Amino acid sequence: MSAPQEDERLVLLESLATALLRVRPDKWAKFVASEETSVMLDKFFKQPELLELVLVLTPAGQLQPTTSFPPALKGKGIYCVKKKGENVTGENCRSTLLVGDMGASPVEQLITVLPVSQVVTPLLLSQDEGANWPRIVVEDVVRHTQQLQNKMFMMTGKIQGKPLLPLPEHLVSWEDSDGTVLHSIETVIIEWFQQVEEIFGQDPAQQLLEGLHPVPRVEFDFWQTRVTSLECISEQLVTPQVTVLAKALEKADSCYWPSLQNMFRAVSGGEVP
Repeated sequence: MSAPQEDERLVLLESLATALLRVRPDKWAKFVASEETSVMLDKFFKQPELLELVLVLTPAGQLQPTTSFPPALKGKGIYCVKKKGENVTGENCRSTLLVGDMGASPVEQLITVLPVSQVVTPLLLSQDEGANWPRIVVEDVVRHTQQLQNKMFMMTGKIQGKPLLPLPEHLVSWEDSDGTVLHSIETVIIEWFQQVEEIFGQDPAQQLLEGLHPVPRVEFDFWQTRVTSLECISEQLVTPQVTVLAKALEKADSCYWPSLQNMFRAVSGGEVP
């Protein structure tokens, strides 16, 4: 009788935990045998909307799983982030996941690679690499590197436990003969909308719907987190840079201008837009 086939997803996680966190085989076996771990890993693998999995090594040497980046780490950790919302299977786990390790200060680790436009773009568009590229290719490279920088900026906010709103580059210079500036502004506006919708889309009764029995403190913490997140966004919406952005949308009669006004009111009033 042949031995049962190993789950490649768990093999991948174990290899990461062993190599990056120095977790011993016996501790890993105990970790994956836990019902809590099994349920959380199963949700991450099978629910496309769950994009992040973090395994944190506590000071006591125990692994703790979570499906979001913790605001702070007291030890090391490893993360798996889905490149896109989909199920993770044994066949695609090595291609669909971005993996890495984090120290006790993950924010600082990300900030060191945040200036994509100052590092990645110049390298790609250097005389040796991009001198003969067509203009459309150059513009595509710039657009994708800006998107990467925005995503990393927002990820930094998640790690810090607060929503951060990215801004387009060259916001002050309104030279937009071909609509490029307006497009970049509208692109980040969409990312703002998504963050606000994510905040308002969280249900305080979710744990009850899942059959759990949270204590009153859990609901208090939920609403406190929402208030803190909305206050953080509200502070960013009144900065001079956002004022310039809003005026640009109004001047161009952008279809996103009314939606931005609605978002302002929703964030200020704490009501679903």
